[in-house]
Amino acid sequence: MGLLLLDQLVVGLQLALLVRLVLGLQAGLVLALQLGLLGDLVLRLGGVLLVRLGRSLVLALGLGLLLVGLRLDVGLRIGAH
Repeated sequence: MGLLLLDQLVVGLQLALLVRLVLGLQAGLVLALQLGLLGDLVLRLGGVLLVRLGRSLVLALGLGLLLVGLRLDVGLRIGAH
């Protein structure tokens, strides 16, 4: 279940990348790409973490990454105005 959440997070970050591209915000595009790559790394490591450390850690990592992404997105929106 934690891996499904991480998969959805990566898809969400890829959509954020597409939105930033359409809006032409280059700083946001680079940030979304970096978060997407980080999300992909967490997703790939998720299988190992799931076996070794349990579902709760994988879920915590996914939620933490989501919160970081939301905070940075809000910061970019505030900085753009």
